[in-house]
Amino acid sequence: MKTIAVKAAKRADFGKKAAKAVRREGLIPCVLCGNGETVSFSVDPRDIKPLIYTPNSYIVEFDFDGKTEKAVLREAQFHPVREEILHLDFYRIADGKPVSIAIPVRLTGNAEGVKVG
Repeated sequence: MKTIAVKAAKRADFGKKAAKAVRREGLIPCVLCGNGETVSFSVDPRDIKPLIYTPNSYIVEFDFDGKTEKAVLREAQFHPVREEILHLDFYRIADGKPVSIAIPVRLTGNAEGVKVG
């Protein structure tokens, strides 16, 4: 799978009020889960755009002040009217542990049964 590098800033505040404050700054609140720990952080929407608006799946490398974490996108929440990104959930990738994700499948051509009739 392809990899995308994203610069992230950790957040100290949690909850609805803190998330709204992050959105007012023009950033997207995010959560990284896995291996028994959860990290709340925010990212710039311009860095995430190639990840969201594509049918492909990517491994995301987050840079938290010099520390690198690998993850895959688990869920993206959008505003119902403005279609802007409200929140992103990521799942941490650990060496030696399998990760189950949904990968889009594109079918091309006609089935053999359709050709035969």
